[in-house]
Amino acid sequence: MKRTYFLSLLVVLFTLIVFIRVPFFDFVLLEDTTHLDSQPSFSKITKTKILEIWKRPYLNYMPLTYSIWGIAAHLTEKRPLEEMAHSKSGVLKDFRFSPALFHILPLAFHLMTAFLLFWLFCFLTHHPLGSFLGALLFAIHPVQVESVAWVSSLKDTLSGFWGVLAIFLFLLAHETPPKSKTFKFFILTSTFALFLSLCSAPSAIALPIITLIIIYYLYKKERFQYASKFLLGWGFLTIPFFFSQYTSSSNQNLFSNLPSVKEQILVSLDSLSFYFCKIMMPLHLAIDYGRNTLWVLTQTSVHTTASIFFVFIFALTLFLKWNKMKWALACQGIFLAGLIPTFLFQRLLFQPYSSVADRDLYFSMVGVGLALAFIIKQTSKKPAIALGLTLILIFFGTRSFFQTFYWKDTPHLINHALEINSESALAHNTLGHFYEKTEDYSKAISHFTSALILNPESASYDRMGAIHLVMGNFSSAKTIYEKALLLHPLSSVDFHGLGLSWMGLGNKAMAQDNFAKASALSPRDWASSNAVKQLKRELFSTKKPAKSHPHRKNHRGSL
Repeated sequence: MKRTYFLSLLVVLFTLIVFIRVPFFDFVLLEDTTHLDSQPSFSKITKTKILEIWKRPYLNYMPLTYSIWGIAAHLTEKRPLEEMAHSKSGVLKDFRFSPALFHILPLAFHLMTAFLLFWLFCFLTHHPLGSFLGALLFAIHPVQVESVAWVSSLKDTLSGFWGVLAIFLFLLAHETPPKSKTFKFFILTSTFALFLSLCSAPSAIALPIITLIIIYYLYKKERFQYASKFLLGWGFLTIPFFFSQYTSSSNQNLFSNLPSVKEQILVSLDSLSFYFCKIMMPLHLAIDYGRNTLWVLTQTSVHTTASIFFVFIFALTLFLKWNKMKWALACQGIFLAGLIPTFLFQRLLFQPYSSVADRDLYFSMVGVGLALAFIIKQTSKKPAIALGLTLILIFFGTRSFFQTFYWKDTPHLINHALEINSESALAHNTLGHFYEKTEDYSKAISHFTSALILNPESASYDRMGAIHLVMGNFSSAKTIYEKALLLHPLSSVDFHGLGLSWMGLGNKAMAQDNFAKASALSPRDWASSNAVKQLKRELFSTKKPAKSHPHRKNHRGSL
């Protein structure tokens, strides 16, 4: 037993060594600014603001994640918005919060998830060494770097921790006599853990299916029918969270442009084949692979690859069933079930950029780790196989250690992304925001223009317009804002910018008309209103510009 406890601690230790540099990294200009700097509730945390987070979704509905971010914002060192420096175009030059605690949180939950997985694998395989290597594979595989090193991926590690805990407690409940007090306690706590997982990230809606697969293939089959009744209740619990993705204001426009069922199947098969390759050979990992829905549907080679992979999956399933390899069927099912939310929602906020991302594999890697644990158990009398797999794990750990370096800050991450995918509109947009912060406006315009050419719908028109206003190019700014309003006709920010453009061109009547439209669309939008005031001071006042300016609420280039 001591050996088993020692192995569980080794999982945590080796994982910590791989990700030891993460707490010292800076924020990156992707979702970090959208989730943190632009969140007004984080300026001063109160009970009322915490309740508001739980009542009303900000972007996706994941109130537990935002609550933890809010508490971290309250505890960490921060600067008041009115005291922070801004660029001439009206954006914050620095982040409001100290990043250390925000980086520690996803790492801490990842360590706890790996620790729990070791004990869950031991419970299912009764093989400590296999469980150790399986949990370690889950924890240090290079595709997990994105979930651990990115502040915005706290939702994945947090949801993963509560999800694994929910499954473990549910299995422990069925180790006790039905209807006993202990049984009821474990069922209630596992359901509460499921609820917390759902409140952390929408991907947790797959947990009832994953638990059902484990009960059917790996646990007591005689308990399957009895356990199914409780898992049906879990399924009903996920329904409100499923539909919350459709009602979230940030996703309503995206759902109106979802591909057909046939196209979704093709995109999903392409994603599966892509993920399979990245798990087997995790090279050239990046934040944006450029495999968006449009790209996938227009590539003839993708149709061939997807068809071949479908035949492969089908043949593999038949082979496993024929040989009665229930453990392998369970691992395959867990892996596929973990990706169900991704395929259902087609990645939502990230949809215009890529249909695949490393962080989407977070829970699916549980199936991969469990498969390794069973392989080690099955080949325990063949030390050469165990040695070879151990060497592969060392390679993965080393690869992950060096992969974390790219998450050090925005320039390192985005320049690496451009090395992997030179046509990444996301990368060009993000570098545009970075150079705008540093007031290198020529480079900012260059990258924003590149993003516009590559993906017009995701271009940061409002930021390009603001830069042209600061540079005195009122005619160019007017043209850009007019293009933006063709894509986003209800954008108060773009109406404000168009008003400023007309003011710079000397047409006060048109300026007033556009300001009125902006106010009518968003009368309480304090962020954009103050941004306009800042720009007015920069452009039209002979006085020295004031430093007071809250951060912009909308960054269309952010995820």
